[in-house]
Amino acid sequence: KRFATTDAKGNSVPNQLALLCARNPEKLANNVYANRMGNGPEASGDGWRYHGRGWIMLTFKNNYAQMSEITGTDYVNHPELVALQDGAAATAAAYWKANRLNAYADKGDYKTLSERVNGGSIGMDERLALTTIAVKAYTELAAISDPLSIYLA
Repeated sequence: KRFATTDAKGNSVPNQLALLCARNPEKLANNVYANRMGNGPEASGDGWRYHGRGWIMLTFKNNYAQMSEITGTDYVNHPELVALQDGAAATAAAYWKANRLNAYADKGDYKTLSERVNGGSIGMDERLALTTIAVKAYTELAAISDPLSIYLA
């Protein structure tokens, strides 16, 4: 609704904002994420600065600040670090622990787990299908050997 208007025939068509944001991910992020969860107004650039990065797609200044506090790394002033392997791993683990996500994983409640990470249900069917594949693969690997020993060897 934010990016559409209705033409004379009653059809939904892109509005001026949609045209301004088209093929401009920075403009789009600054608009969509403005004034949400610690982000400043559109002109602050926080939407783009704190867009989704890392293995868990960390988004919003509040989340970057929380991960900074937990890990001791300044992701607020250096959000690009979340896109690097160490930052992606550290923030994913910290987010997982801070949000007590093991409780859902241990019960096999992948729908609630996915909602807690993604904040909604868009793409849920695909996420659940991929999770089912991953859990099956891990379970089969675990039956053969201790999967952690492969990575720690």
